[in-house]
Amino acid sequence: MKEVTDPNSKLVISNTYEVVNIPAGSCSSGTSSPALNNYETGRVKSQTLADGSTFSYWYSTTATQPPCAGGAVTLPASLQTDLIDRRTIGRRVQFDARGNVIKNIAAIGQPEQQTTTFTYTDNLLTSLTDPLNRQTTFGYDTVGNLKTLTRLAGTADAVVTSATYDTVFNQPLTVTDPLGHTHTLRYDARGNLRSVTDPLGHVTTFAYDDQGLLISTSDALGKTSLFSYASADPLSATDPLGRTAKQLTDAVGRVTTTTDPLGNTTINTWDAMNRLTQVTDALGGLTTFSYDNNSQLLSHTDAKNQTTGYSYWPTGQVKDKTDPLGKVESYLYEPGGRLKQRTDRKGQLSGVTYDNLGRVKTIGFGATAANPTAYTSTVTLTWDNANRLTQIVDTQGGVSKTITRAYDTLDRLTQESTDQGEVNYTYDKASRRATMTLKNGPAGSQVAQPTLTYTWDNADRLTLITQAAGASNGNQAQTVAFQYDDANRPTKTTYTGGMSVNTTYTDAGEVKTLKYLKADGSVIAQGGYTYDLAGRRTGVSGDLANFIGTQQPDITDASYNAANRLLTWGGKTFSHDLNGNMTGDGVTTYTWDARDQLVAVNDTMTNAGFKYDSQGRRVSRTLGSATTAFNYDGDNFIQELDALGRSGNIRANLITGGIDQHFMRQTTVNGQPSMSWIMAEANNSTVVQADGAGNVQKSFQYTPYGTPIATTGTSTDSQRYTGREDDGTGLYYYRARYYRPDCMRFISEDPIGWASGQVNDYAYVGGDPVSMTDPEGEFGVAGAVVGAGIDLATQLILNGGNFGCVSWGSVALSAGMGAIGAIGGRLATAAVRGPGQVWSHWVPARFFKHVTKTGERAFFQNRGMVCGMAILFRRCGISCMIPKLFLEAGVIGAPDGTPLRDSWIALPAGLKVERVGALWELLLGSPAAPESAISARIRE
Repeated sequence: MKEVTDPNSKLVISNTYEVVNIPAGSCSSGTSSPALNNYETGRVKSQTLADGSTFSYWYSTTATQPPCAGGAVTLPASLQTDLIDRRTIGRRVQFDARGNVIKNIAAIGQPEQQTTTFTYTDNLLTSLTDPLNRQTTFGYDTVGNLKTLTRLAGTADAVVTSATYDTVFNQPLTVTDPLGHTHTLRYDARGNLRSVTDPLGHVTTFAYDDQGLLISTSDALGKTSLFSYASADPLSATDPLGRTAKQLTDAVGRVTTTTDPLGNTTINTWDAMNRLTQVTDALGGLTTFSYDNNSQLLSHTDAKNQTTGYSYWPTGQVKDKTDPLGKVESYLYEPGGRLKQRTDRKGQLSGVTYDNLGRVKTIGFGATAANPTAYTSTVTLTWDNANRLTQIVDTQGGVSKTITRAYDTLDRLTQESTDQGEVNYTYDKASRRATMTLKNGPAGSQVAQPTLTYTWDNADRLTLITQAAGASNGNQAQTVAFQYDDANRPTKTTYTGGMSVNTTYTDAGEVKTLKYLKADGSVIAQGGYTYDLAGRRTGVSGDLANFIGTQQPDITDASYNAANRLLTWGGKTFSHDLNGNMTGDGVTTYTWDARDQLVAVNDTMTNAGFKYDSQGRRVSRTLGSATTAFNYDGDNFIQELDALGRSGNIRANLITGGIDQHFMRQTTVNGQPSMSWIMAEANNSTVVQADGAGNVQKSFQYTPYGTPIATTGTSTDSQRYTGREDDGTGLYYYRARYYRPDCMRFISEDPIGWASGQVNDYAYVGGDPVSMTDPEGEFGVAGAVVGAGIDLATQLILNGGNFGCVSWGSVALSAGMGAIGAIGGRLATAAVRGPGQVWSHWVPARFFKHVTKTGERAFFQNRGMVCGMAILFRRCGISCMIPKLFLEAGVIGAPDGTPLRDSWIALPAGLKVERVGALWELLLGSPAAPESAISARIRE
């Protein structure tokens, strides 16, 4: 290949060749410098990239391949390839005579060196041994389908996932997990998946037209979603309530209009390069995007004509981001292409260093241009040989705070120890949480909360949480039991003593009614919801109407600047720092640290201070002279302590489920245990607290945006609106950010920017607080929509979904599971399956999001606003489900030892000469891109 020219006749790629027709260099039509290749004996010896960094290669050969048909070139076969990457770190890959990777040595000769080995039979991978000498084995049927996958093979802890296949299409018929629970799949004569039956016998069915296009899905309750097409392009989706959303596509399949069931239409405009250039919303607002010759996003301008701009390094990495006020955030990168330094709009420098395996080693905050490494605080990370994070040391506040983590042989977190205490976990063979135990005191010497035990059914649904009897609960075991319908939606939650929360749903999976009952069946409170054609809540009835108000105060003086920062509101004047953090309103002042974390709130009535751990979790709150420390299970705090933390006194224990799902709070009153059971409405706002007999201790009422209206009774807890913490400062703590309900907005920018699907970085849930929630403070439309209980299939179009981004298998399975309502979402098994797996606010993640989520450019460039408002699934067909099950079984890496979900390094096409095996196509869920021993087998 010599050249590639785009539809605008611009040169995209130009390759130059040596006389033997191997590529000497490649360049693009934009501002990027060429990539240059240097050859020796027909193989790449070095490759120099646009930033001047170089990969160097060495080969060991023992044989020669026969001449190719033209007789022009004879290339020797290589049984070993050595690479020195741009950071001068070496990697060695060894091959067998058939070219299969048999050993991969990363960071060779360095303290972090890791070796992964592979064995094969008839070119099928049969075993993988990782750097900890743990072996995963693979078994196949007679035609090469992956039949068994065994982790920790040869040990007493071995776990096996197995599958059987049909003999016509070689598609999975059954998948059985390590506990023997089997999913069964059936197909039609054309190989289309017609049904999935879970281990409890619940059946999801699918129907197709003559072209093999999915036209309907029916869940286990018989509720059906319909899909139609125009020339194979999706045209409409109709949910089980008959609500239809539509879209139109152009001749090349790009979505040009989307219309929701209410008739609101969004129009998308594309250029000849398939780049989204304009989005016109249903109100006529115009959002525009511009690009450079490399199709990198140069600017996006919202409907208020507010523009954010970007510039790039020659390697295509973001160099600067300029906000609508002209303030600049800039980025530097290390030779390996990883972020090295960020300078924020206040001129504060943050820096990152990496170890020889490319893992984050240190992060520094608060330096200046004059002293770029004089950080005010640092975070230091330690990893083990399985790339598991084992220790984090944070020097924030001038005091070192350490988090340590331990894992079992299946890489599951078994212990996390912090200054607030120690949390311990055990699991069953299917990696579902079995127990959780809290300890405090020196070296975890004291049990801080009776052990919690988790019980699951064969469909992986949580059915019971049991807290063992102990001093904190009056030596009486406490339980929370769950019942589900056949669509796997929670219908009843029963607390110790028989008090219960009962939920019904619409046919589309939205919460229809909630009823809170005492053990004798008498009603504590009840109510229901109504919805419009777009699935938005339009009404609330019964007792729920007493808890959720329908009016917001009238504001007539609201004004904003070009960056959507609040200037005036309700007679107050607001100020912000250059990073967009609110600093005051004329009465209250807000103080922020170098990590853009709120550390103090002060006014004439309140003096509050906050501290955070290295994962970004708030670990202490001081109001006046009273300090409360928090101990966490993942992102949920489960224990309140006094200022001494693990060495002090316990103020409260909580039983929790999914994120912000609080069932019970235990305290001590007059020396005696006191239990409060928490009842929430569909958006997870606490509306009633009751004792074990169902007697109301306290009730709460809010405006739609969360301003407290009235409370009755007394309580010392802080979980309030949408389950978040009311600090008594006029703010709610939403993890990544703080929310000010009287202003109906967050007081700092969304860390993920436009990737949230909102163009206003301060907006709360897209202006629909009665239907959506944002527990992380990082609003993603898709997640919030599903959390609100709106049918998934319909939402793909409701939010402008590009069906090219959709896995119909995921849609079908979702339909089979039933749309997860707000109540259901809080009980999702995933929420309690993986402790400590929520990393979105871990400091490195918060730091990197400033850059990676400037991947807004890729987000809008490749997905467009269309997909930006949709659930972004990879289109790989229904067969994706099975690879996902195998991935969840814990395959630890591809043949080169890299995680399956990682990207493979992309080198020029001329270097891509071989494929990844069929096994990995199955495990990855789609055909792997052709890669070479240099590119696919060697990753930074």
